[in-house]
Amino acid sequence: MPRRVASLAFLLLAAAGLALADEDAAAGAYRIGAGDRLEILVWKNDQLSRIVTVRPDGKISLPLVNDVEAAGVTPLALRDYLSKKLSEFVPSAEVSVIVTEVRSALTIRRL
Repeated sequence: MPRRVASLAFLLLAAAGLALADEDAAAGAYRIGAGDRLEILVWKNDQLSRIVTVRPDGKISLPLVNDVEAAGVTPLALRDYLSKKLSEFVPSAEVSVIVTEVRSALTIRRL
């Protein structure tokens, strides 16, 4: 019985975390813009990891996935998209997207 309670508690906390992530995106989470520098890390795959600058057209270029729209989306949304696209080539691709420099006109909205 305690295992079931622990499992249920974990599921509830995970669901709450997902809901908070959705709220953050809706409440004005940072959106990537042209000129921003991003560090794209693919776990245990140095050949696919890159530091890139978002081009004026809003795209970045990465191996295997080519041009990807980055401007206007959150780092988490870009991470999810890249994970999905790279999973066609790299099983269980774990991707991190880190904004290392903000150079765009877009800024974080303060509440």
